[in-house]
Amino acid sequence: MASTTFKIELISGAPVFRDNENIILLDTGAPQTIHTSTELNFLDKNFNVITTYGSINMQTISGNMDTPITTLLGMDILKDYKIVFDYENLEISLLTADEKDFEGEEIPVTSHLGIPVIQVAPVDQYIPMFLDSGAHLSYVKSIHTQYHKNFGETEDFHPTIGKFTTTKFLSYSRIGQHYIEVYYGNLPSQLVSFLSLINGDNGILGYDFFAKFKLCLDMKNNKLTLMEGMRYDY
Repeated sequence: MASTTFKIELISGAPVFRDNENIILLDTGAPQTIHTSTELNFLDKNFNVITTYGSINMQTISGNMDTPITTLLGMDILKDYKIVFDYENLEISLLTADEKDFEGEEIPVTSHLGIPVIQVAPVDQYIPMFLDSGAHLSYVKSIHTQYHKNFGETEDFHPTIGKFTTTKFLSYSRIGQHYIEVYYGNLPSQLVSFLSLINGDNGILGYDFFAKFKLCLDMKNNKLTLMEGMRYDY
């Protein structure tokens, strides 16, 4: 497969694109793909997928995003591709994992339940954080935000728990050789329970990171390549 590039729209910070009749939310924070039916044709392949995840289906996800979505494209499918995120040009490209490499700073990636995990220092200590393209805000526990500037309450949603309200904080965080500004919320109790499965102290890294770099996520080779950055205007 040659590289396939999709033009995206960022809806609540999450990349959404059209592929034939499907309206797809690309979510690296989702372990499984959810679709309006149990069969999905994507990039000339047929996949068997699920229509519900707990109480979540495409109708509830569309409602949470206030726009029609037919497909939540998760890591069960995405793990086999190199994914190039280029929010500055509103594009996402997918390549098979044996295709070309990209030059740039390489960040090691591990996974939990198939979801990519990288090391991030939201204050002065590195912790594992899920790399979640479907997350508008990033999230850490309150111990990491207690001394940072409070930007008030904001509404967000997570596919597994729906909409919720959190306080938003601004913090500089280190990723590889870079310090970037990240808006953090505090993890809802339901997500704290889930995230505690990988480590006692962890979080979610969302839109702010993807907006700062052109990057390639390559789960086959367990690496994240920062191809271009930093980008401050987004």
